[in-house]
Amino acid sequence: MKKDKDTYLWRYMDFSKFVYMLAFNAFSLVKPSLFDDPLEGFCPNDDKKRKEAIDHTNVLCWHENDVESEAMWKLYSNYFKNAVAIQTNLESLKNYLPKNYKIYKVQYIDYKTEKPDPNSNLLIYKRKSFQHEREYRIINETKPFKSTQFGKMPQKAGNVLSLPFSGKEFIELINRVYVSPYASSEFSLLVKVVLNKYGYNEIEVVHSNDYMGGYRY
Repeated sequence: MKKDKDTYLWRYMDFSKFVYMLAFNAFSLVKPSLFDDPLEGFCPNDDKKRKEAIDHTNVLCWHENDVESEAMWKLYSNYFKNAVAIQTNLESLKNYLPKNYKIYKVQYIDYKTEKPDPNSNLLIYKRKSFQHEREYRIINETKPFKSTQFGKMPQKAGNVLSLPFSGKEFIELINRVYVSPYASSEFSLLVKVVLNKYGYNEIEVVHSNDYMGGYRY
């Protein structure tokens, strides 16, 4: 069994989401009701409980892998060449999270033969057809929040809940920033410039060589 410090977690995103995260010093957790999966939060014979789960909870998703994922580059960077992935590990993420946030490893089940535990959080279950995602989820119930010194946007805005971080926390949390294998060298340099602008010059930027079997032309 892997130790938390050796469990690497990735979050893939397009460049606009990356800059938004840095500009507002916060991760964005969204309501599961916005996800594409129609069985998100499914609970047999209890649609009310499902609705409560997907409408009154906010989620931040991470992909677990020792290496980069070609599928994740395409799925979660919206097929844009100018995309990035931030990498951390489970230990660092647990240390960073406030007490009212929890991180779960998603369990993939066959809803035809298996049922989610009704006493557990319904959002930790997904169909087996999604198991390629190897997902971990940060979950928090929607509750009123006090203002914070971190970030300039409201902590709760519509379907999005912000999870703020300080500059020190972000540097301790993020191991590296990876640039899409499909991106140009100029874009890779831009990512470094943006990180420097927001005071994160200590974070290593890696331009992926995953494209064409590890060779970028």
